[in-house]
Amino acid sequence: MREAHRRDGVAGRLMEAVREAGRAAGCTRMEWTADAGNPPALDFYKAQGVEPRADKPFYRTSL
Repeated sequence: MREAHRRDGVAGRLMEAVREAGRAAGCTRMEWTADAGNPPALDFYKAQGVEPRADKPFYRTSL
């Protein structure tokens, strides 16, 4: 079922809805992460006009 709905523009509409909600809340930016091993996600974000930030390292530790 998922494959049948890929490339329908849902993710782009979701990103725009999040942007709009942020603007309405007075936010000035939004941030997220993506796995380097997920080229489709990276391509999607690039197509949205967003480039990765080299100055924002991501950290994770086990608890």
